[in-house]
Amino acid sequence: MRQIAPSGTPIRLADLAAVARGVFSRRGNMERFREAVCSSFGVRHCFFVSSGRAAMTLILRSLGALSDRRKTEVIVPSYTCYSVPASIRKAGLAVRVCDVDPVTFGYDLRRLESIDFSNVLCIVTSNLYGMPDDIPSVERIAAGNGVHLLDDAAQCMGGQVDGRYAGSFGEAGLLSLDKGKNITTIEGGIILTRFDETADALRIECGRLPDSGPARSALNFLKMILYAAFLNPRLYWIPNRLPFLGLGSTVYSEEYPVEKYDAFLAGLGVRLLDRLREINQARIGNARLLRTWLEGIPGTALPFPAENASPVYLRFPVRILDEGRRDRCIAELNRCGISASASYPGAINDIPEVRTGLSEEEARLPGGRTLARQILTLPTHPFVRREDLVTMVDVLRRECA
Repeated sequence: MRQIAPSGTPIRLADLAAVARGVFSRRGNMERFREAVCSSFGVRHCFFVSSGRAAMTLILRSLGALSDRRKTEVIVPSYTCYSVPASIRKAGLAVRVCDVDPVTFGYDLRRLESIDFSNVLCIVTSNLYGMPDDIPSVERIAAGNGVHLLDDAAQCMGGQVDGRYAGSFGEAGLLSLDKGKNITTIEGGIILTRFDETADALRIECGRLPDSGPARSALNFLKMILYAAFLNPRLYWIPNRLPFLGLGSTVYSEEYPVEKYDAFLAGLGVRLLDRLREINQARIGNARLLRTWLEGIPGTALPFPAENASPVYLRFPVRILDEGRRDRCIAELNRCGISASASYPGAINDIPEVRTGLSEEEARLPGGRTLARQILTLPTHPFVRREDLVTMVDVLRRECA
């Protein structure tokens, strides 16, 4: 039985062996990883923490410290990962919501320009599914209103706009090393910044974090072995049938650790970062075929990246305009061994913990709700074969006819 995971990065036996051999060279591996990240993404400073969520919380705390805590609001798109508003609230800040463009999934720039920025600390990009936002335009709006930009590239490692990498715009950005991201070390987040003052504030915040111990390293190595084995389509059906694992589910939670990165994992990070272009090229090639073959199917709409953007397509999103058909497509794809996903179950302005703090206008914004009803994401990772792409297209053509 063959089941394609919704997202993932193949880990080779040689990678596992290298990680095991590096158990006594953590500091050296960590330095090599840091140097490779700064060199690859064109930044002066980077910091490693326990997750992308932790990275966002620490960036926001640092930006708040630099502004003397005068401003307390953070703008996010109405459709994005639930961990974004959770990280904002965990940092002690308030969530503001701006509606999205249904074609690019980034901000509706006209709405963003009209926001009252008097109490805004920063704007957060989304770069969903490996498709960079129109980050230069968002950066100009932020600068024009005297607020910070936090470039969230958790799903977009390697994506570019105008030749600059997502995650490197603004005062600070972040990348994620979680299990479903462009590359993975099982857990981890990376903070990027080009600015010395921001780096100094981040260094203070990161210096307060608890260290990881040997028990955490041992558990992470076990997770790494299981991940490497069960991501294979011949075995993925096993964890996919275990409901207690919660694979593919999205739950809003502000309860997560903010800790230092487990340096034991850095050896894997160095190896996979070296293969990032190869891994992303596989995704880009699969996305290119999907776009070509899905074009013109009635009742669907394909995304179009922002101008001058180079997407890396962590997943390939399709809008199916009828929610019932969307749900039938997901069910049939999963029956055929393709782990398609509806992505996020609702708009950010419908999360109860967030909604209570929004204005009436923000609470009514429709764009995020529309995308939540329509989005279907398809796997693009290197385990996806051409025949899997054919299956995806056949199912969508049949169910949307």
